[in-house]
Amino acid sequence: MKLCKKDVSDLATRKYVTYARHTIIERALADFRDGLKPVQRRIMFSMHQNNQYIDAVGKNGKTHKSARVVGDVMGRFHPHGDSSIYGAIISMTDDYNDLLFPYINGNGSFGSVWSEESAGSMRYTEIALNKIARELFDGISEDSVQMLPNYDDSEVEPEVLPTKFPSILVNSTMGIAVSYASNIPRFDLSNVCKATTAVIKGEVTEPDGLLDILGYPDFTTAGNIHANPQALRSLYADGQGKLTISGTVTRRGNVIEVTEVPYSTTVERIIEQIKKAIDDGKIKDINDVKNSNGFNDKLKKACPGIYIELKRGADDKKVLAQLVRYTDLRSSVSFNMTVLLNGKPERIGVYELLKNWIEWRQSVIQRQYSYKLGKEKDKLHLLESWEKLNVDIKEVVQLLTGNSESKAKELLKEKFGLDDLQVDYLYERKIRTLTSDKLQNELEKLTECRNNVKEYTDVVDNLESRLKLIIVQLEELSTKYPTVRYSKIVDTVNTDEEDEILNEKVEDREVYLVINSKGQIKRAMDLDTVNYLTDKYSQDSPIVETIKSNNLESLLVFTNTGYCFKYPVHRIDNNSRSKFNESIRNLCKIPDNDKIVHIDASGDYSKAIIVLYETGKAEYLSYAYLSGNRSKYKSLYTEFGGELKGTIISDFKPMFLISNKKKARFFELGMILANNKARFRMAQTAKGEKILGYIYQKDALPVDAEEYNRPYCIKIREPIAEDTSKFVYLR
Repeated sequence: MKLCKKDVSDLATRKYVTYARHTIIERALADFRDGLKPVQRRIMFSMHQNNQYIDAVGKNGKTHKSARVVGDVMGRFHPHGDSSIYGAIISMTDDYNDLLFPYINGNGSFGSVWSEESAGSMRYTEIALNKIARELFDGISEDSVQMLPNYDDSEVEPEVLPTKFPSILVNSTMGIAVSYASNIPRFDLSNVCKATTAVIKGEVTEPDGLLDILGYPDFTTAGNIHANPQALRSLYADGQGKLTISGTVTRRGNVIEVTEVPYSTTVERIIEQIKKAIDDGKIKDINDVKNSNGFNDKLKKACPGIYIELKRGADDKKVLAQLVRYTDLRSSVSFNMTVLLNGKPERIGVYELLKNWIEWRQSVIQRQYSYKLGKEKDKLHLLESWEKLNVDIKEVVQLLTGNSESKAKELLKEKFGLDDLQVDYLYERKIRTLTSDKLQNELEKLTECRNNVKEYTDVVDNLESRLKLIIVQLEELSTKYPTVRYSKIVDTVNTDEEDEILNEKVEDREVYLVINSKGQIKRAMDLDTVNYLTDKYSQDSPIVETIKSNNLESLLVFTNTGYCFKYPVHRIDNNSRSKFNESIRNLCKIPDNDKIVHIDASGDYSKAIIVLYETGKAEYLSYAYLSGNRSKYKSLYTEFGGELKGTIISDFKPMFLISNKKKARFFELGMILANNKARFRMAQTAKGEKILGYIYQKDALPVDAEEYNRPYCIKIREPIAEDTSKFVYLR
């Protein structure tokens, strides 16, 4: 036996480098061109070849067993085990709720990105490619990208997919390799298309130019992204940045319910952290915590949920501050845009990535149109034979039928100037195609073919034409796939304010909020103080509203621009018994141009308001929607672009709506069944008809309510109110 005299350490190093390179390039990192890892690309290419689309002609809506797809991919392109293939499939399905635009339609249990629940076995689940997956194969059969041999040289597979849009910024995935890690942010598809177009047109020439177009990343798990312009600029310029995300909660009485969790965590992990914080004595006011994940009928998908029951008299704001401090209910996501660029791992900013993608995409189009041009020129050459024969088609027919094949071919060449290809093309035609009307059809095809050759030549030779084509395709995609943003952008985290909440002790007791005509507010500790203030200021800045509240509640201030500002009741001034020292506008930091339209105390967040518009339409808003740990909520009523052109109803009692055409509609608001936010119609108005306002049934004259209880307005046969001061007009 021959001895191998080599240094083991040197051998191990060389082998490890080979392994590391394979891990980086062939497994973990996505290619900047199509945003896919090799296993994902192979899955999609295999399904594309098998026409396994959810909208495929002949099998519309049909899904295929996951095991069948996994076996096909493993046997043809990816011989590295079924678990890695099925894992990649799961992450790309819509049921898993990870990608902004899932490539795969899943049928069965695939788990969820926000839960540790495992997916069902591949023998039970079924999949098919979604419609958007077609946009990744533009020109795949027209030599648009390089095809490489598969692992055993029996087939070919694409080096990358010729995607029409920068998919890496829409549906990216995490990756961890030897010495490298990648976590690329995901952005709204429409905004990505707009940003790419702006870079092509030269409207954006530096990273900062993308800020107003591309905006913040988005997460399918929704939640709240805390504004951090500096991190966003770093992400655009250098490909690295950290953003803070917090979940969404609703509060009802002594219950806090988490309805959205940060993208980087799971429901089970947060529950475990809550229980540990309780055991460690960090959180003392929680009675019970349990998993309340469930299916949302309105959204038609599974949604996360954590049910937290507080002890009686607990300060829910303080508990919420403890939850975000000691659990992943608020967590950070670090982005590192390391991608494969020219076959090597490289960290790159969003702006540079878009520039590189545009350069690559135009080269793909050039390849594709060069192929189409070649095919069209071949077709043109054959069709030109009809133009040469146009002199006398009868003579051609006689020539073909009156001579032997070899003689006829020679005569066609001599008399009409045809070459061998054109002669063979004509000779293979059926005799019934050699008629004057068929000839005319072929000549029309010839004209069309020449136009195509001209168009394709322009695209191949002209960079500007290629860029225009990319812009057209991006604009079509923006229209074809409208997007809805999941995550909300909220204020920057204020740790000082949280520290204050955690350290302060708030007395659980009833108070009264007294508001005067100047918009000033005071917290009165008893009714005697309220009566004293009412008497003292009866002439100068009289009291306009008194709200019964509790120190543990929040003041809710609604403005005409669709905002609600929150302020802790216990922080409202009560130092002086007789003076008003604070303005509502200053306390809540309300912009000067905004008008206050409604003020209330949060209570246990079980109340709601309705915004009524003159069209008869209305918007329902539950206070539960405002129960999170935020000081400002926006876009609460949006019927007219966010500007309130109606009135707010807070007293849900039977009422009559009155129109300008002397019609009335009886409505029982207490019958409304809605959750958080909803739009509905309170009355159907005719052309030129408007809702003037409403009057409560208790203030109206005795009439038969049944006569007016219809889904549209009917004429008033008798006066419905004698005291017009009780009538509430729309703003």
